Amino acid sequence: VSLTLNCTTVDSGIPCTEIPDIEESVCTCPDCVRELVFTYTGEGCSGSEMECTDFVDAPHPESATITISDEADSSVSLFEGTVSIGETVTIENADCLPATLVATVASGADLTQTVVIDSSCGVGGAGLVLTANYGAFKSVGYSCSETETFNCFDEVVYGIEACNTGGADEELYEFYLDLDGAIFDFTDGVPESDLMLPPGECYSAFQERFIDRCADIEYCAKAVANMTNPETGIPFPCDQEEEVKFSFRQPPTPEPTPPPTPGTPAPTPSTPEPTPEPTPAPTPAPTPTPATPEPIPSPTAGPTPSPTPGTPAPTPAPSPAPTSTCIIDVGIEGCFNFTTPFDNNCQGRPTIVTFRYNGGDCSQSDNLQDRQKFDCFDVEPPEGSGPPPTGAGIEAYILATTLQGEDVYFEGFVEVGKTFTLNEGLEYDKLSADMNITVYDPMGSEDPGEIVNQANMMQTMFLHLSCSQPLFLLDRFGAQ
Repeated sequence: VSLTLNCTTVDSGIPCTEIPDIEESVCTCPDCVRELVFTYTGEGCSGSEMECTDFVDAPHPESATITISDEADSSVSLFEGTVSIGETVTIENADCLPATLVATVASGADLTQTVVIDSSCGVGGAGLVLTANYGAFKSVGYSCSETETFNCFDEVVYGIEACNTGGADEELYEFYLDLDGAIFDFTDGVPESDLMLPPGECYSAFQERFIDRCADIEYCAKAVANMTNPETGIPFPCDQEEEVKFSFRQPPTPEPTPPPTPGTPAPTPSTPEPTPEPTPAPTPAPTPTPATPEPIPSPTAGPTPSPTPGTPAPTPAPSPAPTSTCIIDVGIEGCFNFTTPFDNNCQGRPTIVTFRYNGGDCSQSDNLQDRQKFDCFDVEPPEGSGPPPTGAGIEAYILATTLQGEDVYFEGFVEVGKTFTLNEGLEYDKLSADMNITVYDPMGSEDPGEIVNQANMMQTMFLHLSCSQPLFLLDRFGAQ
């Protein structure tokens, strides 16, 4: 199988790895700004605005009526509509947008906020700052012209294609995209006939997503294609992975603009402070003069003074120790790949698998299987009697079958801390790729016919026991 993965912007088709960082966070246009983009956040006044009034306490309505107009001429309406929190508002003018905007937030007939925003974006103006809050609005984009566009959010599309490079018809058993932990399975709900590829044929899929260029973030995409039959383990190996990663650096925050105003008075009081400092300096000068007798004992005991200067040295050393704080920066290149000292050398499906029954709920699960292949459910009252208890020696009744339940690989009583083995008697050549394991509370009964029912069910899970999914020693699956 051959596999390709690519990522491009929806609008311009630029490869994701070539999308540039936004270097300038302050809206500055040579002539004037022609487009502004805000996200409605529902927040209250922040102090970054020219003027802002909250008529009710924030947060503002989840869904509000937004109007944006020219502050100099309220008859010039630039936007009016209903917007929900998280949605964007775009205002544009082919010529120039007004230098000052008035935005209002209303819930029905009630006005909840009015905010005045400096939108001049000129060299002399304060300028909007990307990701800064202006009342209930966050600035997320601006455009000076068709070619000068600075938007935090960009839509990209991932394309994934798997091709049969062999000499016989092969079925695509696994074909999915992992976008930073979000799994998109392109075989889900697809007929097997569509996934059966003759030699030279390909199967492709696409997934769109928004990215944030105004944050320190790395995007990592991993595509997986597998044509190994989970029932026979043939052909082996017949899988492939591809990876695309790209990152952005948060645009620099304009520090010089805010500090000068509050910072200017600060130096004024600090100027007299150096003057008093020399005054105390002469005061200690006479103090060392009477201290002259102290050097006299110091020659008498020569070794004593040497430890004395040595004493202050250890004194500062313990001072950082009590903080008990350690800061470590760790950088990871590429998609994170888990490594384990145990090698999963299985080829095709295992013949037998042994679990230790620990009891406990599903939250203790610790494995690398995809959510489409593994999931665990605690059946709590009144539907069942879970989760399974963890006390040593407490007995449970465990049933392991195929997902459809036609083949039984284990059935019996198991105590907490004891092991049980699937297909221990080798009744089957191999284990089923997809298994269901259910834990029941015996309720004092020894009759499986009485035990196996919904009321006694404590936990049920499905998991994948084919080597197409990670399967390591010490992996945890719910109570096992």
